[in-house]
Amino acid sequence: MLGPKGFHTTIVYQQEITDEERKVEKAVREIRGTENVDFVSIWGSTLHHIDDLPYEPTTYFPHVYGNFRKKNVDVKVRPLFDTPEKGTLFPMPAENQSDVEKQAASFLPDYEKDFKFTKEEIDFVKDKEKRACYNFVGGEDAGLKRCKEYIFSRRAVAHYNNTRNDLIGANYSSKLSPWLANGTLSPRMVYHEVKRFEAEQKRNETTQVFIDELFWRDFKRYWCMANGNKIFSSYGIYSREYYDWKTNTETVNRWRRGMTVFH
Repeated sequence: MLGPKGFHTTIVYQQEITDEERKVEKAVREIRGTENVDFVSIWGSTLHHIDDLPYEPTTYFPHVYGNFRKKNVDVKVRPLFDTPEKGTLFPMPAENQSDVEKQAASFLPDYEKDFKFTKEEIDFVKDKEKRACYNFVGGEDAGLKRCKEYIFSRRAVAHYNNTRNDLIGANYSSKLSPWLANGTLSPRMVYHEVKRFEAEQKRNETTQVFIDELFWRDFKRYWCMANGNKIFSSYGIYSREYYDWKTNTETVNRWRRGMTVFH
């Protein structure tokens, strides 16, 4: 929620790297304008901060994962910031708030009015899928709970490498991807929690494989940043148009039904 005209606003957001998300950032700036508004972008979603890399991803990038790790071998994962104590952050005590601040502190967007979801879509999400092995709940609290459960309570990270290709069950993999993807969990926090597990309980090949998967996330994110919209091209980042892709609807439908000559 943005304050009315004449009210100074600071918009803090996590910097994105692909085209559609950057267009959203640009649109917010243009809609709001710059009068009485400060835009502050922060870097997130990676283990290695972009400022710590020994290269600029948009001008040079090691396109093979092994080379990426070698190039970054001396880059350290930054420590976490201390968690603020309760009462030290906004909102301030109600008696000290202006009317606009009170309104902002209590504002919650409406799914239908603000996000334009239909009632059917909202009801569909509310109904939990009975066949699911794990029911995801959004938000940082749920993400932190799952992280603690997977790493420390169940110690499942200690056998991650042996179970990660299984398909059914709540603990064959961490299930942290949704929270990592939308920014409610920090990959650095997960990294440091696994390191704490290694120091306090057990360090083995499996915990190292789990950490390696976090670095794969870094590789893919910086890879997207380096290659721009070519990542969405039918001919890939190297523009290999000699493949001359053709789309045959009947062939696609046979593939969807599992009825190709290779089935």
